Amino acid sequence: MDSFASSLLYAYLSSTRPRPIPFLAIPRVDLSLRPEFLHLFHELSLSPSDILCADDTPSFHSVATTSLHLHLVDHNVPTLPLPGAQVVGIIDHHADEGLFPSASPRVVEQCGSCSSLVIRTFLAQSQLRDAEEQSQIARLALAAILIDTADMTQKVTEIDKAVVLTLLRMLPKDWDRKGFYQGVAQAKRDVGSLPLRDLLRKDYKEWTERSGCKIGIASVVKSLGWMCSREEDNTSFMNCLKSYAEERGLDVLGVMTTDGEGDEFHRELLIWGMSDDGKECVRRFEKGADEAGLRLVAWGDGELDLAAERRAWVQGNLAMSRKQVAPFMRGCARGKSDTGDTRANI
Repeated sequence: MDSFASSLLYAYLSSTRPRPIPFLAIPRVDLSLRPEFLHLFHELSLSPSDILCADDTPSFHSVATTSLHLHLVDHNVPTLPLPGAQVVGIIDHHADEGLFPSASPRVVEQCGSCSSLVIRTFLAQSQLRDAEEQSQIARLALAAILIDTADMTQKVTEIDKAVVLTLLRMLPKDWDRKGFYQGVAQAKRDVGSLPLRDLLRKDYKEWTERSGCKIGIASVVKSLGWMCSREEDNTSFMNCLKSYAEERGLDVLGVMTTDGEGDEFHRELLIWGMSDDGKECVRRFEKGADEAGLRLVAWGDGELDLAAERRAWVQGNLAMSRKQVAPFMRGCARGKSDTGDTRANI
């Protein structure tokens, strides 16, 4: 949701000319895996054609990469192999990998939502013409911010608070914020008809370290117990996970879950080493988890664990999402806990 909203907001509000084209690095058919996108398209009178997808024709793939100017949002390293392309702008809220120092803007700050940074960077200089235009921008940004922060209850920073107040002033005083958030959140959770493979790839990110160790982490808005119950038994669930890891050629597969709201909100984490390097990563991850602040407790008395290569936990630190866990896991793959010296890919 955040990448989707940030891409549209950046393209619309930025004064850069020619205007950047919003892009999502997923096939167009995969929009159907994201019911929250489809909900917003309807809510804001947008069309799926308003955003470019990875397999659209024609696309930037028909342009020489040396002629491409890239504006990155919600990440600060390109997620596609585009040698020679120029990164000319970055707005991101993940760990800063320190590349492209001449990009302008170059805004990499920790906060709940990248959309907060896009609004803070561009809104004041934009020239929104009327109340309807302001409403569209405000609701698009609020959808991403409220979803990323669980309605301003998780991972909230002063940046997010200030931006939300600004956006709310752009909407009628009687606007139903709670109803709007619940509509988007419910759409995002509406994944009951998706097979497990689609649940894993719906919100999935992958990294390859310079050592060659390949890590993939899927974020799923259902619990491990719910996913297990969908399959014949726990063994069938694990076979599905293993099949997906093999399909992606992974050394380490991570599955991070969220479920519930408010006081019922909880997180779970499963990590599985598929190779010798992956198993060593799992060992380091478990050894360093307390120091990293994850506060892990064995899931279901360890019934999903397998020797030293697979571990499942309930995560006590609810503030640590994939944004925080991924750099730690990647450090474990390198035998250390920093976040540098990596390259990212889809």
